[in-house]
Amino acid sequence: MRLGGTAGASSEDGDHGLDDGYIFRAFLDSTPDSVYVKDRQARIRRASRSMARNLGYVEPDDLIGKSDVDLFGTEFGERTRIEDLRVMDTDEPISGLIESRPLPDGRVNWTHTSKLPLHDEAGRVVGLLGVTREINDLKQAEMSLHYLATHDPLTSLPNRYLMMDRLGHVLARAKRDRQPFAVLFLDIDDFKTINDTGTARATSRTRSGPPSPPRSGGAGRA
Repeated sequence: MRLGGTAGASSEDGDHGLDDGYIFRAFLDSTPDSVYVKDRQARIRRASRSMARNLGYVEPDDLIGKSDVDLFGTEFGERTRIEDLRVMDTDEPISGLIESRPLPDGRVNWTHTSKLPLHDEAGRVVGLLGVTREINDLKQAEMSLHYLATHDPLTSLPNRYLMMDRLGHVLARAKRDRQPFAVLFLDIDDFKTINDTGTARATSRTRSGPPSPPRSGGAGRA
């Protein structure tokens, strides 16, 4: 993407104010995404109003000159700075990057980010344009579906699919480290009766055993 050269609309159409600069400013003011322009030192030069609001600032101009370390802390900020410099140094964009960042209240913020290098009239890379969208609802739905796919809906115990996945990891690690391992199989008599007539306390006891005990059978032996 190239900076400079505003291809304004034809005056014959009556759209005198619809040049590239106006359209970009309007976009930054209205988009719900965090949109930003950074210089070669990975410092913010332009930012959308939504980005400023999401980060607790009043105006987008309050972000100018700040780095991701200033805004997000050292761990996350240094990671994104490395990504930014790689985009500018290689002149290659990043698309569809999924990132997570812990928030002060203990929640995790999930985002989908794309970044592309910006060029001047001579074709030199002078910065980057980034677009970051929060995908917390989508990620929560994805994790819920994953949980449903890997746990028994009746007992919330890991199901056969998750058991085979964990077993595959154990087998690979045992082969790599040349270490033996064992699998313990428990067949509970009358488990169907527990399912059908057990109290909430019995179900709680079933759930409170060792980590990841899979329920691999059906309703159990009658």
